[in-house]
Amino acid sequence: MERESFDNEKMAEYINQHFIAIKVDRERRPDVDKIYMTALMMVQGSGGWPMSSILTPDGKPFFSGTYFPPEQFLSVLQQAAKLWQNEEAQLREIAEKITLAVKNRQRSLKQAEHIGKERIQIAVINLLNRFDDLQGGFSGAPKFPNETYLFLLLDTAIREQEQDVLAALKLTMSMMAQGGIYDQVGGGFHRYSTDNEWLVPHFEKMLYNQAHLARIYLQLFMITKDESYKRVATQTLDYVLRDMRADNNAFFSASDADSEGEEGKFFLWTVEQLQHALDPASAKLAIAVFGVTKDGNFSEDPMTGSLPAGEGGTTILNLPGSVSEFAQVNKLDLKQLYNNIDTIRDTLYKQRQKRIAPSIDVKVVTAWNGMMITAFAKAGKVFYEEKYIDAAKRAGDFLWQTHHYETAQEQSGLWRSSLDGKPSVMATQADYAYLAQGYLALFDITENKKWLERSKQLVKEMIALFWDKEEGSFYMSAQVQHQAQEVPLFDRPKDIYDGAIPSANAVALEVLSQLYYRTGDDYYHGKAMALIASLSSIIKTSPASFSYFLMAVNQLNFGELLDVQYGGKGHVRLEKTDLSKKTKKDKQVLEVEVLFSIDKNWHINSRYPKDEDLVATSISIGKKAEKKWKIIKAEYPTGEELKLKFNDTPLSLYQNSVTLKVTLESALATDTEATEIIPLEVAYQTCSDKICLAPEKKIFYVFPDK
Repeated sequence: MERESFDNEKMAEYINQHFIAIKVDRERRPDVDKIYMTALMMVQGSGGWPMSSILTPDGKPFFSGTYFPPEQFLSVLQQAAKLWQNEEAQLREIAEKITLAVKNRQRSLKQAEHIGKERIQIAVINLLNRFDDLQGGFSGAPKFPNETYLFLLLDTAIREQEQDVLAALKLTMSMMAQGGIYDQVGGGFHRYSTDNEWLVPHFEKMLYNQAHLARIYLQLFMITKDESYKRVATQTLDYVLRDMRADNNAFFSASDADSEGEEGKFFLWTVEQLQHALDPASAKLAIAVFGVTKDGNFSEDPMTGSLPAGEGGTTILNLPGSVSEFAQVNKLDLKQLYNNIDTIRDTLYKQRQKRIAPSIDVKVVTAWNGMMITAFAKAGKVFYEEKYIDAAKRAGDFLWQTHHYETAQEQSGLWRSSLDGKPSVMATQADYAYLAQGYLALFDITENKKWLERSKQLVKEMIALFWDKEEGSFYMSAQVQHQAQEVPLFDRPKDIYDGAIPSANAVALEVLSQLYYRTGDDYYHGKAMALIASLSSIIKTSPASFSYFLMAVNQLNFGELLDVQYGGKGHVRLEKTDLSKKTKKDKQVLEVEVLFSIDKNWHINSRYPKDEDLVATSISIGKKAEKKWKIIKAEYPTGEELKLKFNDTPLSLYQNSVTLKVTLESALATDTEATEIIPLEVAYQTCSDKICLAPEKKIFYVFPDK
């Protein structure tokens, strides 16, 4: 529409004569987009972009639509202008009805209901019912990654050891990684696939897709130990570091789909281009591995989009099968094949850089950078990769110094975005939630409390600015905007449903849960429970639309799926480390240690605390795996004997830090089916010299080799 209508001088003349034209960047003002998109969906039954709304002077919509061809758009405008002149009162009445309907939808919260495992199971069943068991994914074309679904399914696959859930995940993630939606040369994911096979993408790349998909591939690698998932995660993160990172260490928001006026031209290859760029042996391998043919598999027409194979001669590089399958069929060493493919990728990337690249949207969005900080921090921990942790820390510092502000009146807050280091537009609730999430990920990795304090500060501001005191949950925008940026919205929307990214309320719930565990402050737990209660009745109607929220409910109720966890009202930090894995007489043997770090003036009971009323520290295998695995050796250090105020005789305790080590052995031979995941339960009790807190149990998950 920009090209067809808004750049049309005849159209512009008519619009300027009869209307005030407003163009909204929904990345900068998602709250503005939200209320008018809600109106559009209620009027038309569906939504989409570009969105075209005609409003009364006080900003209330009486007509909404999506794409209009130029002639039709002009006709719509002419009719609207005529009706406004002759029947203004009737149009205002329509606008009031639409506005009221939008407000009522926002206020549709009812009596709180319990959200437990049953509701989560219903959401998972709904997702599996949508699952495409041939190509993966949860819809037909166009196909989106739907990261929010994947996060919940991952959580379920680990906690419940649901093999059908894990199988759905593996197929979806493998097919995406093999398809054209994944940039086989440069790494990173395009926004979505226009077809059912993940082959033909809309070539735009969004920062948020890279952040969330990198996390999902990282976690799937931890479960399966499949090298292909690790490669996708690292290639995606490396792409962001290389191509989407600003000089100030923040991350750009997106790259365009078009170059030289054609969608996808930058990413396409012909047989001849590959033969020119590579030596003969490498070209032959690239053509075979990436499914390149003389006819090609892509061509673009400005009116119809991608055309069938055979009409264009250009190819979107993809993997018709997995690399391991290719190695097996062609009797190649898998490790060497990966090395050869990496050499090909490097060469093609350098060759591709000589082309005119798609433009980069260089604005820095706070929420999306928060997502990226989380991804880099988590990947740095798992892969022992310092460059990822350093990238997360540098971006985190930039955002605090540039996007966070404090005024002389002791007011503080966030900016939504910046350009060339100059911030603008007040932050939405999503910006606070996602940045707080990123800072907590950094705290877990570095143990530097500045990240924890920054997260607490952001949550304090988020609650003050966005919390709905009457009905609970968070609004998208603050009640009072900066005077220069005040927009007279007819309602305050809430981001509660998952979309392309997890809803801001879902991330807020996760952050509140994490802060509760890390600080022991019951205030965060109370706020988290109030948030769950406020949305519980809506979740009942469509649980799959709240996938990330339900995952966060699991975290609050049953603990986090992390190798670093917290207990004892924040006074104890536990970190699980996998030490070694080996095979012994056709059985797997795993060594695992758990390190307790305990605050000063606090302790945990030892393995033998010398008081039968105190809970001993112990490690055991969870019920789901106890028939298939056993602990053959457990090493508990001797406790320190101390006499405390509440006990007449000395007790055996662990103070400061202590490391426990266990050796696990599979009860079944390696060629039979062993459990995919081992829940390791760590029981302990945290005490001071005056009180003992309630006993706790943390569950860590160990992933054996397949």
